Amino acid sequence: MSSSPSASLVATSSGAGGSALTTDKIRKLLLTDKDAPGYVYDASKDSTETTDVQDVVTSGGGLCQTLADATDALSTKYGTVAEVDRQFTKAAQEHTIRDSVVVLPSVDEAVTMLSDLTVGLKGCKSLTLTQDGVPVSMTFGSGSELAEGGVGYVDYISANGKTVLMATELVRVGKAVSIVALIGPATDDTETLHQMGVTLAHFSDIQVGRLQAVEDLG
Repeated sequence: MSSSPSASLVATSSGAGGSALTTDKIRKLLLTDKDAPGYVYDASKDSTETTDVQDVVTSGGGLCQTLADATDALSTKYGTVAEVDRQFTKAAQEHTIRDSVVVLPSVDEAVTMLSDLTVGLKGCKSLTLTQDGVPVSMTFGSGSELAEGGVGYVDYISANGKTVLMATELVRVGKAVSIVALIGPATDDTETLHQMGVTLAHFSDIQVGRLQAVEDLG
């Protein structure tokens, strides 16, 4: 569960011989600045590392640890075999997009990860952990189950005396999971939250569509 915005190969089919879905190919499925006008990113800073060290929850209990592991797609728990993470910024408005695709070994593992996330959101309302030596606290709103095997949620993240709002949407496509998060100044304004949800759904739909066009993710 990174608050500082989560080369394996995954077999896919391509004609009779088949090919490999490399991290380079996953990059082509991610959002670009053409999808998000006004945001900028540096593709050379894309992360291709999976998370294999657990973020240990120091308060919140067992379901909060389950939630943290699922949001990290923790490889030692789910066997995550490929992941690419990209970050966009719109500095003038203090807005950030975190965009990821993770690939699990099987559909069952992908389903389990999202199921754990859903269970965690129902039972964990707040947690604390330490990242890079910095205490981080998170307070979660209610999660919502989306169509096509997805989960959406909102949380407020506090670190170094600053609190931000993060809205996240995860959608499973076969054994892959699309993860898109919008981060901005903390607010409870209804209209702002609604617009944030509309924008998030738009970005998520773009990426999910690209994943659905890739053969044999099931």
